[in-house]
Amino acid sequence: MKWNAKIGQQNQWEHASPVELLQLCENIGVGRRFCQKDRPPSYEDTGLRERIAKQPLPKGGLLLIGPVGSHKTHMAAARTVDAARRGFSAYLLSWPDFCLRIRETYAGSSGRSERQVVERYAQLDYLCVDDFGIGREDSSESEATIRLAYQLINHRYQREVITDLTCNWTLAELGIRFDQRIARRLEEMTTPYVMLLPEVSEDAGH
Repeated sequence: MKWNAKIGQQNQWEHASPVELLQLCENIGVGRRFCQKDRPPSYEDTGLRERIAKQPLPKGGLLLIGPVGSHKTHMAAARTVDAARRGFSAYLLSWPDFCLRIRETYAGSSGRSERQVVERYAQLDYLCVDDFGIGREDSSESEATIRLAYQLINHRYQREVITDLTCNWTLAELGIRFDQRIARRLEEMTTPYVMLLPEVSEDAGH
């Protein structure tokens, strides 16, 4: 996958004040809840540092799989900030928020077309789609959602840019919930990285 570093963006992070760093995080979809002690999230944060030491991160895009509480979204936030610090255009995109922004184009309230919204995220050097596939409890997504997911993923697949996703589903399960075209694209674009719940000491709570 291709990286296209932008030195100006890199310098912006290097010379920012603590307050400016938090605003830079907000600008790339990384809210303050990820900023421990008002610092941008990083691989050195507690919970991530130990995990990466046991299971090094592979190169390229990741499919971060795990239950609630397994730090997969915090990992995604750290990866988004890391990409931005290195000078790449990056964003942490919530899948439910993305679907909402698309629905707003149908009502004409956003001032943008569906194509423009998809293009905004398709052209980034790095994108993480958080909570991909969340929103329905049954085993399949609607035709409209499948079409939207394929548009975004296929655009990024064709451009050969780094894409991460966090979800509760394996590739095989995503093939059932969405379709096999999407699963095959993700299989080529990402490496599954399982995020298990942190181990709890037997003495915890005593």
